[in-house]
Amino acid sequence: MIAPTEPFLLRNIDPKKIMISNSGDKRLLRKWLFEKEDKGKLTWTLCLYGTPGMAKEAGLSIQEFWEEIINACYLDKENPIKTWESTFKRIDDLKNKLNNLPVDTYHMISEKTDLHIKLGEHRRFQGGGGANIPSFEIFTSPDWRGVNGKIFFNFPLYRYGNIIKNIQLEFKDGVVIKATADKNEKLLQEMIKQKNADKIGEFSLTDKRFSKISKFMANTLYDENFGGEYGNSHLAVGTSYHDCYSGDIKKMGELDWEKLGFNESIEHCDIINTNPKTVEAIMKDGTKKIIYKNGLFVI
Repeated sequence: MIAPTEPFLLRNIDPKKIMISNSGDKRLLRKWLFEKEDKGKLTWTLCLYGTPGMAKEAGLSIQEFWEEIINACYLDKENPIKTWESTFKRIDDLKNKLNNLPVDTYHMISEKTDLHIKLGEHRRFQGGGGANIPSFEIFTSPDWRGVNGKIFFNFPLYRYGNIIKNIQLEFKDGVVIKATADKNEKLLQEMIKQKNADKIGEFSLTDKRFSKISKFMANTLYDENFGGEYGNSHLAVGTSYHDCYSGDIKKMGELDWEKLGFNESIEHCDIINTNPKTVEAIMKDGTKKIIYKNGLFVI
């Protein structure tokens, strides 16, 4: 359960000191947890309990904050569980369609954004599993080596007790070569200086028909599932999700993940674009198909 009373406690801390907390024992703990998950011995469900501190930093009253939670989790429905089951079924249908396409690369166009993302071999899209509540995103962990171009993130990012605004990243052969922000740029740059945090571990799209989240919540669990007028796309810099591998995870080792372009890092930070956008799939035979436009999957 996520329920910080003072979410901006680290506001005035040197970003370099904040990153130190990600080294040593925390790095080993994250690796241990990932190994347990790969063996099928770890599951989780994340959810949010609204606090006055969180509401304040999101610019909402506590009542408005809780209204967003209630709407997002279908708690205003007569039978929320049935509504979730129906939503997950629709997400599963879209995942199956995406996974059946012979895609080589995705091409995303939006404001200040022109980005190519190579899917990679033995990939699958995930989503709708209930690990996060709410969860509307459909995501995969692409081959980090095949990311080229630039992307602008218009949505504020709450990270490490701070807000980072108007992030722009530029990639060449999978590595961030330029990172800027209008606010807290130093924190952004210190974050991606961490080992392999200058590479992506996730590419995600959310269909606005599923998500009722319409406000900035200063919390990644909600912000990465934003619906609004145009849905959202987000990239995560840092580690990949092994469950986006389409084969037998239990047979994979570190060198296998590396060979396929799955990134590994202590960091995993979702950065969000809610502007209108078009995502085109470029197939292995060179043909092209628009799969997402202005907040809707169109496959």
